[in-house]
Amino acid sequence: MVVWNAPLAALARALSGAGAADGARRGPLFHRAERDRGPDPFETLALQVRLERLAAQVRALEADPHIWARARRLMAVEAAYDAVLVDAWRLAGAGAALPAPAPPPDRTTAELDLAARGWTW
Repeated sequence: MVVWNAPLAALARALSGAGAADGARRGPLFHRAERDRGPDPFETLALQVRLERLAAQVRALEADPHIWARARRLMAVEAAYDAVLVDAWRLAGAGAALPAPAPPPDRTTAELDLAARGWTW
């Protein structure tokens, strides 16, 4: 291990309870079952960044009428945007009330629901 990573590795082991005796309780930082903190903020941020990039690509494709294979590219980017939008919608907890095989919402419903929950992209 590189020398500058040694303090970080030691801190990570201490916080995760690695090396503790069997039956010993792990640190409270890694017990999600004890207190529900909701979705991971970094996963939320990553989805917001992906949504922002895909929305920018859609706007760029719609603005340039001379791009080659514009319709195909637009369909592909919109399909990717819709998939990430549904992932974000489910991560935000909006789809928790629906059964698992329920179809995802349409784009407008998902965008409005995420915006109402404070999401921006």
